[in-house]
Amino acid sequence: MRGVLGALGGPVKLSTPEICGAVFPHGGTAAHLSSVRRALRVLHAEGVVCCLGADLGGFKVWCLRSRRHLLDAYGQPHGGVTLGELLGTRGNWVTRALLSSR
Repeated sequence: MRGVLGALGGPVKLSTPEICGAVFPHGGTAAHLSSVRRALRVLHAEGVVCCLGADLGGFKVWCLRSRRHLLDAYGQPHGGVTLGELLGTRGNWVTRALLSSR
């Protein structure tokens, strides 16, 4: 459990295999992955970590509950910039294209 908490120490999100790779850097086996999952279940039950959903590979993605506020709704580091601010005034065509019925 200490290794899992160490891997999740920053404002980061990691999948279960990524945590396993951080805890067991010399290559994790199926038994190592199982022990990381067991530790995550216990830490989740205690309210220390939270699950952010799953990645494209189907593995759960985790972060520390105390660092959850540093990530936005999609689990990305929060930079305080909205999509509209990134696109500027030229972003209006994107909204129209997405909302168009054609």
